[in-house]
Amino acid sequence: MTRAARELVLLSAAYWLAALFLPALGKNPLNDDWAFGPAATSLLPQAAATPNLLVQALWGRLFLSLFGGGYAALRMSTLALGWLGALAFHRFLLRRRLCPGRETALTAALLFSPLWFCLSPNFMTDVPCAALVVAAAAAAALERRRAGALVAAAAVGVRQTALAVPAAWLLLLAFERRLSARSAIEIAAPSAAVELVCLFWRAGAPAVAHPLLFTPAILLARAATGLLYCGLFALPAAAAFWLDEPRKRLRALSRGEKIRLLLLGGALAAVAALAGAGLPPDARSFFDCNYLTENGLGCWDLQGLHPPMILGSGLFWAALGALCAGSVATLMIPRQNPAARRFSFLCAAASLAAFPAARFFDRYFLPLVPAALCLGAAAVGTSARSRAGLWAATAALGFFAWAGTADSLRASAAAWTLGERAVARGMAPEEVRASMTWCWAHEWPSRFEQERRRAAEPGVDLPMSCLSDPAAVVSMKESLIHPLPVLDSQDYFSPLRMSRVRLNLYERRPAEKAGGKFAKMAP
Repeated sequence: MTRAARELVLLSAAYWLAALFLPALGKNPLNDDWAFGPAATSLLPQAAATPNLLVQALWGRLFLSLFGGGYAALRMSTLALGWLGALAFHRFLLRRRLCPGRETALTAALLFSPLWFCLSPNFMTDVPCAALVVAAAAAAALERRRAGALVAAAAVGVRQTALAVPAAWLLLLAFERRLSARSAIEIAAPSAAVELVCLFWRAGAPAVAHPLLFTPAILLARAATGLLYCGLFALPAAAAFWLDEPRKRLRALSRGEKIRLLLLGGALAAVAALAGAGLPPDARSFFDCNYLTENGLGCWDLQGLHPPMILGSGLFWAALGALCAGSVATLMIPRQNPAARRFSFLCAAASLAAFPAARFFDRYFLPLVPAALCLGAAAVGTSARSRAGLWAATAALGFFAWAGTADSLRASAAAWTLGERAVARGMAPEEVRASMTWCWAHEWPSRFEQERRRAAEPGVDLPMSCLSDPAAVVSMKESLIHPLPVLDSQDYFSPLRMSRVRLNLYERRPAEKAGGKFAKMAP
């Protein structure tokens, strides 16, 4: 067994141990996977699910047949696809010799990247699609056209935005003057066929249409945010660069290249500093999109949250943004391998395809993780100090990824437990605000037609009963202005806070229900 194979086996063991030690892996739905899970059980399209989902449903059905029903088996299927995508990334780095001796460290930076790891223990389409995009981009960069086209088609069967991969591939070949009619058919035909099959599969299910936005200011803001996220993903590679004789590499740059790097880094740092300081007031941080927020990692959809440690400080987010801006500038210093540029371009295309969506979340940046790390491979030096810095930064991000994921899983399980206890007391599920996930999972069947109407008429406000006028609410903070009676409570240990946290189930009195507003919680 070669050195690279031994390292990869050890990394795989570490990944699966970290995943299996996550708490409450199959207890309750997470974010939107309540809408996707039934597709794997019934192999029927779901009205609440807008992605294609067919390939993921078949993959999830395989795990259900092997390990039994429940969310645990479905989330194991996502963890497995994320791991397979990382293996494809490792093989690409190894075959192209982009960073000899450091392939495993960069693969670890992918597997334990906060966004990649946190999104793996659920049954949403983010990680499955991104993993297949990575495999398709790796095959394309290795000039394996048929394999890449088939894997890209599988990614399209998970999410429509993956259609950007074969489109970008054709554009790349045309730019390189290597596009022929035969190659165009080989690349585009499988994805087009899968898309047609998915359209036929979903034809019988009603769906909610989501509008698109093409406002230049919004697209530019998302592009700036995407660059900052690339800097975050590539922090281990940037740390390795600055520990390996950076002066020698900087001297090799021309004056024009140095000026462009300073302008880019300064502009991104200024944007991040303004956002972290709360300017404009409605932008807490460019990072606060959905999964990486001031509350940590994961979909925090509870009432009355306490940000852990320094994550509630705007100064922290401004400093992180400046650090990420410097990381982005670092990626542009070394000369890039053509294969690395092709791979990163194809991965980035899958993320860019989601930019016009009206509802945009930071998890749509997930394909940028392997793109940023592939570009960062050229920045990693050969010295022992550089390699140690790469592993140290990867370990630090990996610890945050595991602790943040475990924290959100425990909080979600505790809130779900309190919601079930409220139902046991005689309340209807629609009368309880345990979390946003709870409300969507229990109210969606009766609200589908209303949601279709709201999508068609954006000005129509159709609040959920469990959000606008609940009989009970789960909160992390105590109510101050109108003290509410506590019906029940649930404690859990928070790895990010390094302490125990208590969630309370409050009963709302009739007088406080007037107007459908919550009793005010502590700031």
